[in-house]
Amino acid sequence: MIQKDLEGVIKQLGEDEEFPEIKVEIVDNEFSKIYANSLKGESDFKEYPVLLRQAVSLARRLQDPLMEFSQLCTSDDEIMCLRYHPLQDNVSKEELLDVITLEFVNRTNEVGVDLNEIVQNPYTSNLVQFICGLGPRKGAALIKLMKQTNLRLENRTLLVTKCHMGPKVFINCVHQLCGLSRLTRILLEEVLDGSRVHPETYEWARKMAVDALEYDDEDTNPAGALEEILKAPDRLKDLDLDAFAEELERQGFGNKSITLYDIRAELSYRYKDLRVAYVSVNTEQMFDMLTKETPESLYIGKMLMATVTGFTHKKPTEEQLNKANPNRNDETGLWQCPFCLKNDFPELSEVWNHLTPVGVQVRRPGFESDLTTESPGIFTLRN
Repeated sequence: MIQKDLEGVIKQLGEDEEFPEIKVEIVDNEFSKIYANSLKGESDFKEYPVLLRQAVSLARRLQDPLMEFSQLCTSDDEIMCLRYHPLQDNVSKEELLDVITLEFVNRTNEVGVDLNEIVQNPYTSNLVQFICGLGPRKGAALIKLMKQTNLRLENRTLLVTKCHMGPKVFINCVHQLCGLSRLTRILLEEVLDGSRVHPETYEWARKMAVDALEYDDEDTNPAGALEEILKAPDRLKDLDLDAFAEELERQGFGNKSITLYDIRAELSYRYKDLRVAYVSVNTEQMFDMLTKETPESLYIGKMLMATVTGFTHKKPTEEQLNKANPNRNDETGLWQCPFCLKNDFPELSEVWNHLTPVGVQVRRPGFESDLTTESPGIFTLRN
């Protein structure tokens, strides 16, 4: 009901004031509640009331859930306040934290980070600690140096020349840094710096572009070929990467088949977000979200202890009432309801006072709201 009201308000604003169309979504607020009351939330928004901090967290989660969940990855380990599984208390805190950290590392390195954006928006900086080869200490030092020197990365070489990054650290983390935002990609001097392609394999990427375009040797221009292939990446599909991998292995580079296929995928769509696209919640997810139930705690066929608090009736329409004509059985002298056909009413007045029950209202112990069952084993929120 709140969602429909908000959609109506936005629609009216669009008609009256040419307000831009905004989609209204319902999102689980468990994380936002924890963030709003966390030390990190209080530090980020000291002047905000708790409810407003919660709203900010909800909005940021819709924009980028990985970034928002990383807000609680602090020295206080506030990320442990979240409930991931009913049995998580049976796992030691250290083991659970290790698994959560590993998941953040995997997801962050899949997505990548844009250091230029992080410098402009400090609240996104928590992700840097999960970049392979950096970690919390080196990541914080890198961001601090970029802020102090007002440095904007226009190519990956600046990580070495201006940020004084060592060769080992550079090799380990460079392909996950830079190039995430469209603006950064436009400003980069080296087009491959705006991709996940590692600098050690730039030459292979250029050769793939040249081969895909079938340039003659005298017309070879690797940089130009790369620019052209990024505009028409479909031409990469005809490459025989297995043969290329065999040649590299013959030259002593080892088996690079997976690397070559990754390069082709990256050239086809630079820094493609590999995460599952956001989808609005369905009816079942909405029910679980609002009731805090789960498919394991409440499902069709499960037997539950509950207290019956009343019955839900379907009221006849005015037209039905006008046409209603209760029938009396001459043999038994009992009246029959024209709606539910129940035929054991001794008095006519009881027929008119009777309404057809279509559900039973029950209350589960410890449940805050009444539930109404409209068919056996299926519960829906009453309000």
